[in-house]
Amino acid sequence: MQLEDIIKTRGFENDHHRAIVNLMQLNYELKLRMKTELKLHGLTLEQFNILRILNGQYGHPLSITEIQNRMIERSSNCSRIVDRLETKSLVYRKKDSTDKRNIAVCITASGMLKIDQASKAMRRMEGELLKLNAADVNMLNVILDKARNVLYKN
Repeated sequence: MQLEDIIKTRGFENDHHRAIVNLMQLNYELKLRMKTELKLHGLTLEQFNILRILNGQYGHPLSITEIQNRMIERSSNCSRIVDRLETKSLVYRKKDSTDKRNIAVCITASGMLKIDQASKAMRRMEGELLKLNAADVNMLNVILDKARNVLYKN
């Protein structure tokens, strides 16, 4: 389906404008589908992101600031998201033995199980959504990296 049909427009100012709107619309659709899949696992996108970050650091607790800096969407309510994960017994907070003011966040065994289950579901969904061959996926990643590098230089 063409972008013009989805958002019901006759055209764009130029190809760059169309590309930006295309990325925004695709982002919206992907997030909507990901949210729906994660809801079946009792997680939000942000909770999933935090659990993935902590799972990748298993054995090495991270501060809220470190988690926030690694998030895809840097959220100002990272502490509240961690609170919700702690309520679900998916993470726990631990005081730093050398500096009691520092609090680190660790993933629990049930958090690791939850992220494993949710990640498997997400990988299945990703394969179904983006029916691209390996060469197309590689090309897409190169183009997106190139565009991102321009943004980060500004």
